[in-house]
Amino acid sequence: MSLTRLSVIALAFATGTAGVFAQTADPRLGEWRENHYAGAVGLYMIYEDLGDGVTRTHTAENLVIDKRLHDDARCDGNFYPRYDTTGEDTGVSVQCHILNARTVRTTLRNRGDGDWAEAKGTWILSDDGKHVVGSFVRTDNDGKVVEHTTRLFTRNAENCLNHEDDAQFRACATRTLPPRPASANTGRFFTP
Repeated sequence: MSLTRLSVIALAFATGTAGVFAQTADPRLGEWRENHYAGAVGLYMIYEDLGDGVTRTHTAENLVIDKRLHDDARCDGNFYPRYDTTGEDTGVSVQCHILNARTVRTTLRNRGDGDWAEAKGTWILSDDGKHVVGSFVRTDNDGKVVEHTTRLFTRNAENCLNHEDDAQFRACATRTLPPRPASANTGRFFTP
């Protein structure tokens, strides 16, 4: 077999298989606000692409600085630590798997004290890309379910993340706050 023919076969094989090994982009990328409904705590989630397959997840309850957490993780099945605002390890580690262009499965492990040891969940992006539903089950050290939570989020109209200026971040987050519905939103946006 000629060298040219081998090169063409090798190029065709590499091109055809490249997609198999490429990781799907994290469908959670962007900024998300928890919807208003009974049990909502006002979470503001930001999924920031750091490049090289790493997603930084920022979690802020009502944007309160001392309640902000973050982790930098690849969705590769490994566990990565979660940090608080001061950069201290919280005792929680995070793992994720991108299942497809709309679905991410996550596992959190709590190495510290608390009423839960592990949480498993799934994030599903709506067909229009504007809503996410996340459902999680937390278990104790014996595997007993201690909490089941489902959270509904809407994509923020603009990206407000500003590492250098918290006042600008808060002003943007306030400016882009969607109007609160007349009644609590307990309906589903889509069927996963």
